[in-house]
Amino acid sequence: MKPILVRLTAPVLVWMGTVSVLPSVWIVPLQASQKEPAGQKVAYTVHSGYFRRNDSGLEDPLHALVITDQKRFDQILGVAFVMGAKPKVLPEKAFDTLVVCALIRQGNKVWTYTVTGVTQQEGVLTIQYKATAADGGTATFASPLIVSVPQGGYRQVRFFENDKVVAEPKFPAKDPAK
Repeated sequence: MKPILVRLTAPVLVWMGTVSVLPSVWIVPLQASQKEPAGQKVAYTVHSGYFRRNDSGLEDPLHALVITDQKRFDQILGVAFVMGAKPKVLPEKAFDTLVVCALIRQGNKVWTYTVTGVTQQEGVLTIQYKATAADGGTATFASPLIVSVPQGGYRQVRFFENDKVVAEPKFPAKDPAK
């Protein structure tokens, strides 16, 4: 059960310098300052410095992916080093211990993402984030959100963007040969 914040208030009567509290109590729900994601918190890293490869085969405006091996990752995303701050790329042999959840928006807008938390509940991984779009004019952009988490017993990931679910891809079946 989710706790609810309340403020107990009572009607007050001020009459000719006398303060009286009337014998009823009102319960007023308070808005939490920030929604707390349900479930257990999961360690995560947001990665940067990647672009969607032109030969990836991804053409739709929105793609949500679960990537469990380096070969598949390299088929979809390429690394792009530019001047400025060093990007946060995946460590070498990342897929020995990590899984990557990626969301790619494509179109004439440039998307920026800010992850606010990652949780897990009953095998469903939830990535909460804020997304903002800037007009890109007539150019076409692919804006990836790339989040790595420790491998676990996950069956699905839920991308929770600006307080609503935008995609829920399932994790691939485990290969018994591995």
